[in-house]
Amino acid sequence: MAPDELYLLDLKNGEQNADWIVVPVRGQTPGRRYGHTLVFLKPYLILFAGNYGNEAANDVWIFNSESSPLQWSKLDLREDINNVKEEKIPSARVYHTASVCNYGYANGMMVIFGGRRKDGQVLNDMWGLRRHRNGTWDWTKAPYKGNPKDRLQHASLFCGNFFINIGGRSGVDGDNLPIEVYDTETSEWHTFIWFKRFRHACFIIENFMYIHGGLEDGNFLFIYF
Repeated sequence: MAPDELYLLDLKNGEQNADWIVVPVRGQTPGRRYGHTLVFLKPYLILFAGNYGNEAANDVWIFNSESSPLQWSKLDLREDINNVKEEKIPSARVYHTASVCNYGYANGMMVIFGGRRKDGQVLNDMWGLRRHRNGTWDWTKAPYKGNPKDRLQHASLFCGNFFINIGGRSGVDGDNLPIEVYDTETSEWHTFIWFKRFRHACFIIENFMYIHGGLEDGNFLFIYF
């Protein structure tokens, strides 16, 4: 696996002179892993789950980009119930997705979907992680109206209050997966066109969703909505 380092693409001298630099980090780090997610919820980088090499994880690490010294912190997300620590958090997983919502009910929340457990089960659950004004963090399991496809190695992103799942693979070999959209305001899932691709990347700019690479036919397309 790759070294446990945090990299920053420095653009202060323009795109043509951009340069990758290693961020100097103090203290304990999340450790080498793959199949995890990393999102930015200002001022925090949030890393969730993945695989250490022989074991799936469900830990959460945050990195405050505006504090000094620069360091990772592991969150304790267990709850005190009758003075006993209980876990109400997503199960350990790899190849899931995460995206940050900046609109409506889920505003300021990192939302994760799916992935694969250590026992091989492909998941279709959705959880949201939010930081409260008192500085505490907690997970909330999303309510569903509908039954979305289980998937891993897919892509997910937000457009307003809509969480969009694109491509991936399910627990059934050769299964065709549609684009599915979750409305955070109504908790409803909606199904659209079939899209057979996995390990790709997606991004939204204004009214266009751009999709690049992955495994299956083609290497670039965009969807207008």
